Amino acid sequence: MRKKFSLMLAVCLVAASILSFAACGKVDEYALSAYRGENKDAKGNTVYNTSLFYSNVIQQGYPDPQVLDDTAQSGKYYLYGTSGNFAAMRSENLVDWEHVGPTFPRDKQGDDVIKSTNDNSWAPEVVYDKDADDGEGGKGLYYLFFSSTPDYENTTWNTVDDTQKGVVGNACKYNMYVATSKSPEGPFMMV
Repeated sequence: MRKKFSLMLAVCLVAASILSFAACGKVDEYALSAYRGENKDAKGNTVYNTSLFYSNVIQQGYPDPQVLDDTAQSGKYYLYGTSGNFAAMRSENLVDWEHVGPTFPRDKQGDDVIKSTNDNSWAPEVVYDKDADDGEGGKGLYYLFFSSTPDYENTTWNTVDDTQKGVVGNACKYNMYVATSKSPEGPFMMV
């Protein structure tokens, strides 16, 4: 009886697995990710007014975006967003974008920086200061401001008492940081 039950259970699990993948073949793709219009052309593509809407299919997933107008220095615009190591993109016309890569390489920073920016870095903002001393006798620096959660489990300053963390309950979890670079493409190094 037990073998029969085990066999029946195995057959049901296999059938459920096969059926669950049966619907995975069709993916609804829209030229505009938030558009769900019903107008379709003969090929089944969504029809919309392309002079009003534009979709750059090269990249999605840059939350908390910021565009730096660096046209006076480099002739380009730079897009920064919340992502691992703050990846960036650049454009000359705000339409055609190309990847720059990571701008804040944590592995090139010291151990204290790695612990300080251990988890959940978000909302990068880059500004250019033409009058800032670049440390090599020149002028002009880019500043990267961002928030991050430190590795407070491995620090000695994280507890006030047994019920709270940080100076004011959980305050140590959310910190602001600044890093600098001579280029909008990085690498940005912590100040």
